[in-house]
Amino acid sequence: MIFSFLLACTILRDEKRGIAIHNELSTSLDIQHVHLQNALIDFYGKINRIEIAEKIFDQMNLRETSTFNSLMKAYLVNNMPLKVLELFEQMKQNVLNTIGPLGFKPDLITFMAVCDACEKLGLLDSPESSYGEFNWKKIFSKISTRIK
Repeated sequence: MIFSFLLACTILRDEKRGIAIHNELSTSLDIQHVHLQNALIDFYGKINRIEIAEKIFDQMNLRETSTFNSLMKAYLVNNMPLKVLELFEQMKQNVLNTIGPLGFKPDLITFMAVCDACEKLGLLDSPESSYGEFNWKKIFSKISTRIK
């Protein structure tokens, strides 16, 4: 039920009630539930409080692919496409240092977030174009091998 309330606050961008729910969760429940934390990251991202979304992410004991995807979407909502690609690089580093039972496996949501970030950075203009160390062909060849 708490997810429904938080989802409603996210959809309505109801900052006051969403923060009240977060405060109540912090004092009354064990907030170390990965899906609840993902919902909080999504909420704070959509109300343009990215620093709180990042803090929740950084303090999480358990991260899954969905957790990274939630923060990637928050970055996109806040027009921070380079942060999406940086987080994707961090995800790839977690392959060896896995946090969580499922480990890191990019999924369709990961793929779409990276595509959106590349589009915002102008990397879709040419398959040969790059932004710093990020090369379009390199990014997608690594994604496609891990999705299988």
